[in-house]
Amino acid sequence: MIDKEQDPCNDFYDFACGNFIKESVIADHETTKGAFTLVRDKLYERLRKLFESKSKPNEPAVFESVRKYYKSCMDQASIEDTSRKTMLELVDKLGGWPTLQGDKWKEDKFTWHAVDEAANIIGLDSGNILSFGISTNPDNSTMRMMEVDQPSLGLEREYLIKGFEDGDVQAYYK
Repeated sequence: MIDKEQDPCNDFYDFACGNFIKESVIADHETTKGAFTLVRDKLYERLRKLFESKSKPNEPAVFESVRKYYKSCMDQASIEDTSRKTMLELVDKLGGWPTLQGDKWKEDKFTWHAVDEAANIIGLDSGNILSFGISTNPDNSTMRMMEVDQPSLGLEREYLIKGFEDGDVQAYYK
């Protein structure tokens, strides 16, 4: 991506990144473009091809499990049919939510520790029921939007690869 027509002593940025800037286009659905997003996009495309491919003889069984999981995530019709009901059932198990229950909502019955306990019982990450954030709207980069997402795993990868017997992992688990 170096622009060899630029003098690095005069403008090192244009020298080092000039061709990337000239050749890269930020698509309407994207908010950024960089070397890492290009690598990520290539990885996602390779994974998609792998997940959509047919099983091979002598392939580990887990590969087919991953393909089935991927297909279930891509089954938009099924997701659309069941997701609203599933989400509302989950919210009810957690004690409800004012905008969903309207006049039936009892604020004095609501406590975060009860929601946290209910979340733990059904297998959600303790203390992180939902992840909230503000980001750029991918359809209109002049606007911001609030994102509601799944909870995080809690521990960084460096801890998870140490295994369950690691002291830090044990302390987190307890």
